[in-house]
Amino acid sequence: MEERIERWARDVNTDAHTPDLWAELQRERDIPTEAHYEDVENTLFNADERKEIAVLLRQIKGALRDSNSVSDAQMRSLEARFDNLEAAAGRVDRKDWLLLFAGTILAVVVTDLLPREALWDILGMVSHGLEHLVRLLPPLPPALDGLSSI
Repeated sequence: MEERIERWARDVNTDAHTPDLWAELQRERDIPTEAHYEDVENTLFNADERKEIAVLLRQIKGALRDSNSVSDAQMRSLEARFDNLEAAAGRVDRKDWLLLFAGTILAVVVTDLLPREALWDILGMVSHGLEHLVRLLPPLPPALDGLSSI
C-alpha cells in the first residue's frame, strides 16, 4: 500500500511540474508581427554567416548522431540533406534558404527520417543560432524552448 502511495505522489509531482505543451502551442499559434516574410531583406549570406550556418548544421548532425535515435542509413540521408542546406547557403538568398530549410525539415519528418521528438530541438537550435541571420522564424513557445529530446 505504501509503495502505491509513493508512486501516486511521484506521478502527481511529475504532472504538476510538466508544462502543458498543448496549451502553450494553442497560446502561441499566431506568428508574431515582427516575423514577416515580406519585410526581410532578401540578400545572400556573407562568408561569416555561411560559417555560422555550417557550424549549426554540423551541431545538429552531431546531436542526432549522438542520440542514437536514427539508424545509420537514416543518418547518412540526414547528413546529405544537411550538407545540401550548408551548400545552398552559399548560393541562395535568405528567403530561399529558409524555404529550403523548412522543406527539408518537413520532408525528413514526413518520411520518418527524423524522429518527431527531435523536431523541436532542431527548430530551437536554429531559432537561437540563426535568429540574427534569418529573422523569419517565430520564437518558440517558452514551454518548448530548450527541450532536449535529441
